[in-house]
Amino acid sequence: MGQGFPTKLEYSNNGLQCIGPGFVVNGLISEFCPNNVTISFETARLIMRRSETSVRFPNGFPRLLGRCISCESQYELNQFFRKNGCEMADGQTHCDFRGCLKPIWSTSRYCWAHLHSYPSENWINPMVQEHLQAATTRKWQAGAEVQQAWSTFEAVVRGKLPPGALMFLDLEYDTTTRRVYEVGMCDAWGNKVVDCFYLSE
Repeated sequence: MGQGFPTKLEYSNNGLQCIGPGFVVNGLISEFCPNNVTISFETARLIMRRSETSVRFPNGFPRLLGRCISCESQYELNQFFRKNGCEMADGQTHCDFRGCLKPIWSTSRYCWAHLHSYPSENWINPMVQEHLQAATTRKWQAGAEVQQAWSTFEAVVRGKLPPGALMFLDLEYDTTTRRVYEVGMCDAWGNKVVDCFYLSE
């Protein structure tokens, strides 16, 4: 392995119970996982943990999170609402917008409709907004190859061509090492596997 390549995997959370979607306050869990999920490589996300002071792992190493995928998504949403001033109050059940009696959406203090009308400048990162604006000013144009593939797919859908006229390539690989584990191919409907290669160590 090259210098600085991660050779450590922090999986101390593996086999433990999910700590839930709530915030951890003074080391105490504020909300239990509603599905009582056990953390494993199938139920939780692996992230790259970085440490500027680490000598052995200057590029970081994979870490298994302590929340299941569902709770981690809700936790990030909770953080987003808290950061942008639209987090629900304790015991709140209805929209905080004047005169609105609709139930709140998720853990925000507004219903779905009024959450969407919340001032965008309060929760859009200026840098993200700048990149988004730059990306939306130029319309993407499909090249000849993409147009041909799309036309072929439409012809398959209409029954004018057999499913085998358009093939899909499936590539399974490690995003960290970029090592390919599997290469597969199937027809347009995905019902017939044409070929599949498994790469061993």
